[in-house]
Amino acid sequence: MLLAALLACHASDGTPVGATLDDGQILVGEVTTDTLTLVGELGRLSVPLDAVGMVVPVEGRTLADSHGHVTLWLRDGSEFAGAWDAPELQMAIAAGGRRVPVELPTDRLQALQLRADEQWPVDDRFRVQTLWGDDFLVDPTQTRLTLQGDFGAFELTLAECVYLEPVGAQTGPWRVQLATGTVLVGRLPERLTLVPALGPDAVSVPLTGLKRISHGSWTEPGESQYDESEQRPAPPRMAAPVAAAVAAEPEAQQLAEPGLDGSGGWFDNRRLSSSKR
Repeated sequence: MLLAALLACHASDGTPVGATLDDGQILVGEVTTDTLTLVGELGRLSVPLDAVGMVVPVEGRTLADSHGHVTLWLRDGSEFAGAWDAPELQMAIAAGGRRVPVELPTDRLQALQLRADEQWPVDDRFRVQTLWGDDFLVDPTQTRLTLQGDFGAFELTLAECVYLEPVGAQTGPWRVQLATGTVLVGRLPERLTLVPALGPDAVSVPLTGLKRISHGSWTEPGESQYDESEQRPAPPRMAAPVAAAVAAEPEAQQLAEPGLDGSGGWFDNRRLSSSKR
């Protein structure tokens, strides 16, 4: 697995970033790149930089603690996990009237933050969680599924679905309820091609790695996820083996807090993270 993010130092037109190190140093400067490329269990994901909020270790306090494995947070709270295989990171820091090139000791990196606002979901979404720690929102109007059952193949958009659940193992038949009231049972492809609401153009998720796919998303504190004048969609039901696996999941390890907070325009994942629990 590989996270390749060539962040080159240029004299201008850079993107502001802040890097928090394990000894309390905070480096604020600029990098120049269009995308971050994450390669992991979901394949090769190219993420536009303007969709990224933060990069943090998967576990522990530094990238060294997590053996180069990182979580890429998007501005809407979506998370993608992978490994940073080539962690060279260069940035330009303004000091003494000039831009000073600095190569970060990324093994000591606790957080890399972008100057970006939270982008709370406002539209209807599906939430997808994998066994590898990915947790992201899907645009249901752009995501299509093929369900092969007793009555042939049904080409569906995720927007037509109220819930999806495996009948036993994830690789076995799936039960899908449509908004019309129709309930179908059939087989899905071995990999689902999903369109995230923000970030990569598409994500290919193997059924064997799918922990949960459910209707809905996280919401900004104090706001309702749905229009109260409309009937809320039925909550997704989960087959016993999947529900048991979720219940047995240990609490996530607490990571070190980033050095830059949202008051300076820096992305801070703490409110989004709290809303996702």
